Amino acid sequence: MEVLEKGKGEIAVYGDLNFASVPAALEKSLRLFTKDCATTIDLGGVERADSAGLALLLEWMRVTGRQNIKLRYRNLPSQIVTLARVSGLDNQLPT
Repeated sequence: MEVLEKGKGEIAVYGDLNFASVPAALEKSLRLFTKDCATTIDLGGVERADSAGLALLLEWMRVTGRQNIKLRYRNLPSQIVTLARVSGLDNQLPT
């Protein structure tokens, strides 16, 4: 799993977002957010995701909300979309 800054306000995620990789993804990502700067997270490189991946997206929303960062997700993996729909959270993910 990799979390890379692609430019100011652009973050790309690659690999698996699961229980094993999410703690490292969270740690790496927190230093990439810039206060008061809109941020797009591109998840097109995510190969597999589970409920921990959905929890990470929700945590990113919480963290960026506290920092006045407008967050947007691009290329949500189908596994996350399905989990969000089943959990009733699909309308809360900013795309």
